[in-house]
Amino acid sequence: MPAPVPASQPRADGARQPGHRVLLVEVPHAAPGYDSARMVYVRQALTQEAYAHSVWVDTPARMLAPLLVAHLQKSAPFRAVLLAPSAARADHRLDTSILRLQQDFLQVPSRVRL
Repeated sequence: MPAPVPASQPRADGARQPGHRVLLVEVPHAAPGYDSARMVYVRQALTQEAYAHSVWVDTPARMLAPLLVAHLQKSAPFRAVLLAPSAARADHRLDTSILRLQQDFLQVPSRVRL
């Protein structure tokens, strides 16, 4: 029986051990209507409106990306978790999408839908 390969060395097939992989996190893709700094809410079904005097400091996608990276750095079994774009070589890439981010007033109390 062959001796186990230490985690610091690549396997014979060239693959890296799970704890030695690098993850690249892309900035989330935002669905139309959620790709700007406007804060969106719903008072009627299928109708989105934007607050007149309130906006995000940046687009939600650009604000969520570093939060995803920070969470994955703490909880995922990767050697490194990087935010794209990056010149580093990654073993895996995470693509996410924002399909909905709105305050919903169709029920009381209102709630945020993400």
